[in-house]
Amino acid sequence: MLFGVSHKLLVGDYLTGPIPRQIGDLQELRLLDLSDNGLSGEIPGEICRLVKLEQLYLNTNRLEGEIPGEVGNLTGLVELTIYDNQLSGGIPGSIGNMKKLEVIRAGGNKNLEGPIPQEIGNCTNLVLLGLAETSISGFLPASLGNLKKLQTLAVYTALLSGQIPPELGDCTSLQNIYLYENSLTGFD
Repeated sequence: MLFGVSHKLLVGDYLTGPIPRQIGDLQELRLLDLSDNGLSGEIPGEICRLVKLEQLYLNTNRLEGEIPGEVGNLTGLVELTIYDNQLSGGIPGSIGNMKKLEVIRAGGNKNLEGPIPQEIGNCTNLVLLGLAETSISGFLPASLGNLKKLQTLAVYTALLSGQIPPELGDCTSLQNIYLYENSLTGFD
């Protein structure tokens, strides 16, 4: 057992198979980087027991299934990087509990669907929201206007529709907006 471990880096180590559920036993973990491997299966809900976790990198694997609904338990998480997998389902509303979150990168998951939850507006430290090349649909939530630190909004090549909410103008730090290849009809 690896008690007291605070960092676990297994980047590009050619790991395959599922993420073991016992990962939830590493209670001191602050950084978990399993990116660029051949991991498959679902993201185990046990990861959401790692309440000290600050950085989670699961990108560029073959992970599938839904983002665990308990992801909101990771209230200390600063970076959530899960892009380029085969994740499906929606973004859980519990994401609004993650008030320290600065980066969400979940693009390249073609079957990630449904709306961007209104609760995203509670993530007031968010600097980057990346949901490009997904099946995210519906309207951009007006609650995005709460994200005063947001610098990059990238939800291109998705299924967004409707008008861009005027509240987006309240994002005073916004530098980059990528919303092309959607069905947006302009500004409200």
